[in-house]
Amino acid sequence: MFFWSTSNEPGSSYKPSAMEPLPDREIVLATLSTGPVGPGDAINYTNIERIMRCCREDGLILKPDRPITMVDSLIADWAENNGDIQGELYSTQTTINNQTFYIIFASSMRKDYLIYPSMIKAQSGIIWSYENSTDISIFDDTHPLYISSNKCNNSSFCLWHISPLWQFNDVHHTQYAFMGELNKWTSVSRQRINSIDINFDQGQTAITIEGSLGEITLFTVYHSAFGIRSIPCYISPPTGQALMVIRSFDISCTEIN
Repeated sequence: MFFWSTSNEPGSSYKPSAMEPLPDREIVLATLSTGPVGPGDAINYTNIERIMRCCREDGLILKPDRPITMVDSLIADWAENNGDIQGELYSTQTTINNQTFYIIFASSMRKDYLIYPSMIKAQSGIIWSYENSTDISIFDDTHPLYISSNKCNNSSFCLWHISPLWQFNDVHHTQYAFMGELNKWTSVSRQRINSIDINFDQGQTAITIEGSLGEITLFTVYHSAFGIRSIPCYISPPTGQALMVIRSFDISCTEIN
């Protein structure tokens, strides 16, 4: 699957006026399809910043465990409307050591929707939109996701990430969540995260991170004591790994030699 990373590609083999009105939307869908994808731009028309949202520094695509699939409620609405398309509403997920992270995508919506965790087979957690990661909310049966057809319309798209909310056994019952790489379409992926080890006895969560040798990338954590923190991680040249450790009193990331 090929995509354009810029709207206009002079000299393309398509009709003279061919253009891609929403390159980001096409790159997101290509990435979340989990299939082989790549840019099909003309020479000197590649938008590197857009393309790098889908992959590591070495070009490995960061993707979920399975291709995005349509949410059942939208399929039911199609049937009730004689097969008339009601929009694009998809979800997917990544599971690492029994901890599951979800993504919801919406575009071209014809009506508003409320999405509950059970509708995408998710557990409760925190949720935020890609465009505003500092505005996090609880996502559970009493706090569903509201999807606006006015916002997620034909000329736009909406993308949300959901992370499990964990809690330490400290006196403050500190809560925290691993939000991953906020500048990537797939914020948590197996291509980046090797393992997540939650150790209640030691009062810490250790996350092993992988990447290209010498790569520096930011990982974000929600922590009820510190708020939202983005921590730089340096991928060690000898091992290609780094270790993030989250505790009730601090967050750190060190290279693994």
